[in-house]
Amino acid sequence: MTYHRVDRSQSRSDLDPILLSATPEVFAEHVRLIATEYHPLGLDELLHVRAAQSALPKRPVLLTFDDAYQDFAMYAWPILQRHGVPATLFVPTAYADNTSAGEFWWDRLYRAFDRTARTDQINTQLGEFPLNSAALRYAACRNLAERLKGLDHDVAMRIVEHLLQALGPPQPVRSVLSWNDLRRLADEGVTVAPHSRTHPMLDRLPRARVEEEVNGSRSDIQAAIGGCPPVFCYPAGQRSILV
Repeated sequence: MTYHRVDRSQSRSDLDPILLSATPEVFAEHVRLIATEYHPLGLDELLHVRAAQSALPKRPVLLTFDDAYQDFAMYAWPILQRHGVPATLFVPTAYADNTSAGEFWWDRLYRAFDRTARTDQINTQLGEFPLNSAALRYAACRNLAERLKGLDHDVAMRIVEHLLQALGPPQPVRSVLSWNDLRRLADEGVTVAPHSRTHPMLDRLPRARVEEEVNGSRSDIQAAIGGCPPVFCYPAGQRSILV
């Protein structure tokens, strides 16, 4: 099972709510059910089963969390610890302790649409979008975010920067766990694993940059944590024959 954020929407109104997987209360019910009715697997156990070509236990469940948002440490991990359920945290490594790249583009875009003073419409390479209500602004944000994923990465990021300037650049916020946080979590039993460096759609990058994103994220974790499991999580699941 894959989660992104475990939080209450009102707790972080500065982040796109699309990635809220569950509230802490609902997540606690998920974990209670998994702990009592299923066999929670750690990544190391799964890798051992695969290497030995042996059978999985009955009703296996592997819990993973993408993007390493701060709410994992605040809400998800304490619940998992109480029930003895292991977890793997996939980290886009450029965002840990990096103030210049400390925030995902989709959260910046969401905040720009949510807090803009404009009430007219915005003209973009991908169409025109009205801004005269909160519902229309959020619809525009979601429409654009999904379409941007299908463009070459550099083109998409130029459009994002244009949109931020046109709407009014939002104040930066921190949302990703730091390396100190990640080291503490690793010491407590969380498996920290690579999710690229900057979370681009890898099928929208040239080969050399794909290799840098994949290998670089593995090197970052190896250096910061002291080990890196032999797995990789594709950003947004997007892949191609090349990647």
